[in-house]
Formats: sequence, structure tokens, C-alpha cells
Amino acid sequence: MTIVLASASPRRAELLRAAGFAFVVDPVDIDESVLPGETPHAHVRRLARADAAAMLGALSGRVHHVYTAVAVADGGSVRDDVDISAVTFASMAPDDIAAYVASGEPGDKAGAYAIQGWAARFIERLEGSYSGVVGLPVAVVHRLLIS
Repeated sequence: MTIVLASASPRRAELLRAAGFAFVVDPVDIDESVLPGETPHAHVRRLARADAAAMLGALSGRVHHVYTAVAVADGGSVRDDVDISAVTFASMAPDDIAAYVASGEPGDKAGAYAIQGWAARFIERLEGSYSGVVGLPVAVVHRLLIS
């Protein structure tokens, strides 16, 4: 059986490699369309930074849920599951958010943070799958592959 990672995320590939899976990468396209009237400069800035600060501000001092879906196709059958983890963020001062965004780490992350990186200092509690929050719940992948 060939495992296909339908994502270009280096973190997802790293998680699969670390868990001992052999796989090929065949990413799907994600819509990063320019908003009406948005300049190229504003577009890339929004994608890389501005949304990160707003998102981190919304996460500050709150619990949020990370949903990560996995589908395994084998011939004509498809098995799937959704992993849900609860992440509790500490309250972040505006200076904390600005410094974290300036680090560049949030730029290519869903949710604008990397639990496996500098953002770990703001995570007070995790209920669920660490690898699911990083981007791929490895235990779910394993269960789906052996079922």
C-alpha cells in the first residue's frame, strides 16, 4: 500500500517520517485568493503577518479546539476520522503577540502558531493529540491504516 500525504506541510511529513511511515507527497491546492481591491503587498502581508496577530489576539486567554481530519483511501474504500484537541492559551500581552509574529514562526501555520515552537511558552494546557495540533494525528493515521 502507498501512503499519499495530500499536503505540502513539512511538519506533517516530518511527523509521518518520525513515526516510521513510508509515503509520497502529493499536495492539494489551497485557495489563497486575493481579496477584491487588495494590492499584492497587502495580500502577502495579510497572509503572512496581519492575520496572525489578529488570530493570536483571539486565542489569547482562551481554549480553542483544533480539528484535524484524516482520510485513508485503499482501492475503492475510504476510511476517515476527525481528531479533536483542546488547546488552552495563556493571556498574551500585545507585546508578546507582536514579538511572536515578528519571529516569523506564525507565517505558514494554520491558527498562526506552532505548538512545537516558540508558541509552546503560551500553551497552558493540551487535551488531545499533540501531533494532531502540529498537523497530523499520527495515532489516527496508524489506526486507519491497520483497520
